[in-house]
Amino acid sequence: MSLPLQHRLETELLLREQSKSQANKLEIARWILEDGYYPEAYVIPPCFKIKGFNLSKDKLETKDYNNGGWKSYEFATLSFPKTGLIQRVFSAIHPKRYHDIVWELMENWDELLDKLFDSENKIISYSFPLAISKDSRGKLRSGRMIYEFLEMAEKDLVAEAHKYSILGKVDITNFYNSVYTHTISWAWIGDRKTALNDSRIFKTLGTKLDKLVQYSNDKRTNGLAVGPVLSDLIVEIILTERDKEISKRIKSLNVDYIATRFKDDYRILANSKDECNEIIKIIIEVLNEFNLQVNESKTKIIDLPEGLYRQHSLNYEPYSLRGKYESKKIPFKAFEFTLLKALEIHREYLGTSLLEKFLSELIDNNKKIAINEKLLISFTNEKIPKEKENYENVRKKNIKKAISLLLMVKNESAKSLGKVLSIIECIWVNPKNKWMEEENYLFDIFMIEIEKALIKSSAFELTWLIYFTVRHNFKIDLDRLIKTLSKDGKLNGAQGDLEILKNCFVATLRNKMPNKGKWENPFGDKNIKFRMYTNPEELTDVFLIDYLDVFERAEPEN
Repeated sequence: MSLPLQHRLETELLLREQSKSQANKLEIARWILEDGYYPEAYVIPPCFKIKGFNLSKDKLETKDYNNGGWKSYEFATLSFPKTGLIQRVFSAIHPKRYHDIVWELMENWDELLDKLFDSENKIISYSFPLAISKDSRGKLRSGRMIYEFLEMAEKDLVAEAHKYSILGKVDITNFYNSVYTHTISWAWIGDRKTALNDSRIFKTLGTKLDKLVQYSNDKRTNGLAVGPVLSDLIVEIILTERDKEISKRIKSLNVDYIATRFKDDYRILANSKDECNEIIKIIIEVLNEFNLQVNESKTKIIDLPEGLYRQHSLNYEPYSLRGKYESKKIPFKAFEFTLLKALEIHREYLGTSLLEKFLSELIDNNKKIAINEKLLISFTNEKIPKEKENYENVRKKNIKKAISLLLMVKNESAKSLGKVLSIIECIWVNPKNKWMEEENYLFDIFMIEIEKALIKSSAFELTWLIYFTVRHNFKIDLDRLIKTLSKDGKLNGAQGDLEILKNCFVATLRNKMPNKGKWENPFGDKNIKFRMYTNPEELTDVFLIDYLDVFERAEPEN
């Protein structure tokens, strides 16, 4: 049995064990409603956490599906630069629609599992979004398993590659934003004509999900929210059906192959370029039927073993800090050198998570040690004895250099901001660094960073920076800063005119939306009764280093 097939069988077994009883299913629903509601941890700070979002006995929407009087909602969004001018937009779905999508899925959960684990489907998915731990069978974890699935898929293909000579790669362009909502119904029912007929009577899950998704996104029939677990589940419904159709058509070729999919990313092992080319043609053809386009620049046919490993990871490996300094801290010079090398490789391979990998190597994952002890960087010079006069001066200077370098990493990769702040937080809470508060050192740095975020209108950065400064009681007067920047001509218009302050996450942190008043959650909806947000000042026992998924990744397998 191939490792990908083994992965599918093990995943199915774990999920079916977790789904045996109604109590188990309620736990799955709770996990999706609370742990899976917001995008991944690196997107939004820990003050945005769901508490008390329970699955009701009935849907929250009281009107029938064929009633035309439904209210439509818009996504709550936050974005950061992906590459160049392209923004990666993450979204949250209004709880009323989110709840009802979960409710409908749980009503059809057993049938959903049957469809997702159909033995006729030969394309193995590594994308099931529930974080079920293999070590404690049937137990849901709080973390998301994105990185683990990706690494697992790559390693399983490496183990099987010796049987083949060719690797094929196919990637769907702008996938989540391109999903045509009617394809949810097409995929669930398996026939477009039947799905069209059902759109008038709403008997099947697919047609119901279609309407719920539309009315969570301003009645649009294109696009899924990027970030919530629900979107990942809906994607699996659509692509699993397409994978089954792809498998059916490949069968007629009578070729030996292994194919895997991680979200919208396909990998194929084949015995010849001609066979791989035929398989890719089928994938493109079948996806086109659902209005999904393949990214031509990322579609490749490669001689093995090339392509099995990500090139940026291979280039970084000789410089990796992992395991090099197990008995002691990472020397400051080694930290500097590796950071600069990581930046150099990152610039060659934009859009990767290389910088996040580097940052994860600076952290001790031992949860039993204090936060200030988790940072592995040594800021001292081993050649200078503690009793020497310049010992502390060197240490202080290296801390300042480290923070400056880390902020440069953030400037190169916006999504690393949370991880950078988590390392700065480790330095800040260390009792040996009281001078930072006494000299207003971090206060001054954050004033500069907030000013930069305001000027370039980065709601993503401002959200994280406000969280950090409020969490650690930095008395930064944002309103005063905005007035000063406006007076100096660095900002155009008054507060009420600034788009960055109208971002729903920024408004929630400030507890006010320009021209609309009090704003207690990302939707400004006073009818939401459960907690969607906690004031950062209350999170005295929450530290970013424990919150962020990147530091909870499984250790690499040998």
